[in-house]
Amino acid sequence: MKALYCQQNSPGEEITFVFQERENLPPTRDNDVKVQVRACALSWIDTKLLSEIKLEKELLPVGREISGVVLEVGRKVTFFQPDDEVVGILPLDSEESGLCEVILVHEHYLVRKPEKVCWVEAAGTVRDGVRAYTALHYLSQVSPGKTVLVMDGASPFGTIAIQLAQHRGAKVISTAYSLEDKQYLERLRPPVEQNWQWKHRDNTVCMCILGLHVHTHLQRWGVIHFQPTKRYTAAFSGSSDRCVKWKDRCGRKLLGRNGWPGSGHCSRCWSEII
Repeated sequence: MKALYCQQNSPGEEITFVFQERENLPPTRDNDVKVQVRACALSWIDTKLLSEIKLEKELLPVGREISGVVLEVGRKVTFFQPDDEVVGILPLDSEESGLCEVILVHEHYLVRKPEKVCWVEAAGTVRDGVRAYTALHYLSQVSPGKTVLVMDGASPFGTIAIQLAQHRGAKVISTAYSLEDKQYLERLRPPVEQNWQWKHRDNTVCMCILGLHVHTHLQRWGVIHFQPTKRYTAAFSGSSDRCVKWKDRCGRKLLGRNGWPGSGHCSRCWSEII
């Protein structure tokens, strides 16, 4: 059977992908699950990761999000049995290419596929679904009454994050990078509370959320900002690396150098402003 691999070229050259004939799979280990792949998601993130980590291998496996049917389980596997429908994410150090007929996966990287979710949807949403759920549930503990800002809400990650936040009872506001994205967000049901179309990524969103008491800020690459004070907090810097204005010129060291140029507020003072 064949599997898809990434072939590393000389620096500066484009990455190429090749199908390689695979030998028979090794025997199923104690905690392994043999899966017949029904769908595999390919993402530019995979290519980016492969180019960044620079593993010293000629061929690297491609395709990490998979869905399929269990064919065989190891003797210590307790969560699955043959004929179960599963979805999962292969780890970065996996030797398996997800774009292959049959693969071996450790049981901890799989979950049962919901019956009403098709193979393609399962493989295509599991990565962004896990990221959004982790951010909302584990990192920020979003609950009813909270306000969540989702950047680029029309992206795959943004769409999932919006729906999960609404399911948890939160008020959701979002941004869009084009008129088409804005119209897409307006068609969501339930609708987002507010959405803005914006082109510049510096201080636009900061101005938009003044006074809205945003508790959680999600960006499509999974970064999250939250404050126990229940106010949106950001760190901004101007020409100085110290807080230079607001009340008594507190002089606290600024936490970051990205954001609203010229404001010169530390995060504590900024949270008091908004």
